[in-house]
Amino acid sequence: MELDHLENSNDSISETGRFTFRVWDDRSGHPRSRLWRFCNGLATCRPVGAPGRRILAYASAVLMLLAGAGLLYTPTVKWSIRILFPYLLAWQLLKVPALWVAPGMEAVWLGFGEIAVPFSGGWVLFALLSQLDSESRLLLLTGQRGVRVARTLFAVSLVPIGLSHLFYVKLTVPLIPTWLPLRTGWAYVTGIGQIACGIGILLSIFARVAATVEAAMLTVFAVLVWVPAVVAEPTARDHEFCEAMG
Repeated sequence: MELDHLENSNDSISETGRFTFRVWDDRSGHPRSRLWRFCNGLATCRPVGAPGRRILAYASAVLMLLAGAGLLYTPTVKWSIRILFPYLLAWQLLKVPALWVAPGMEAVWLGFGEIAVPFSGGWVLFALLSQLDSESRLLLLTGQRGVRVARTLFAVSLVPIGLSHLFYVKLTVPLIPTWLPLRTGWAYVTGIGQIACGIGILLSIFARVAATVEAAMLTVFAVLVWVPAVVAEPTARDHEFCEAMG
């Protein structure tokens, strides 16, 4: 009975995760998104000696768009996530040098955490849907072990994201709709809330509740902050709509 419940739960996670990740992925590759429109900026993230840095940036957008769409179709799911996982890992690793250079700067940890959130989501999909061969060296990253590690990464990444609300209150408050009262208070509440959710998931203290609250907060942020911003300035070059891309 427990195994059946676990399998059904995994199926539900897979279907929901595939759709959600695909939406996030397509948002990143859409021609009007920050990733696509700001490819010149992304190109600077590539190694200085790499040839065709701008081409690499555009190729990244196309890769994420196609692989994200592939998550919606059963025949292409395993190949899509096999392609996306190493890509997301590479993207995450691009944030590591900054941690070494400026470990005392909260903004650096914020950038790492913002990338770690979609990376951990991609890792969960990889763990559940990659269908690797039994002899693959990456098998250790799949199954329930992989899900647990991804869950830990996700939980830890929420802490610096929440701290950013507290460290950079003056930058957070303007993002809160003007019709909400006590905007500074909401900046602190959401920051503390994200930290609490991260700790709850990490230590398995009402983990399901913590994950639900975090998902609800991210949804509210999208509806109250990012969607109105996009509607107000749909052609803005460096729009906050894809701020989660770091």
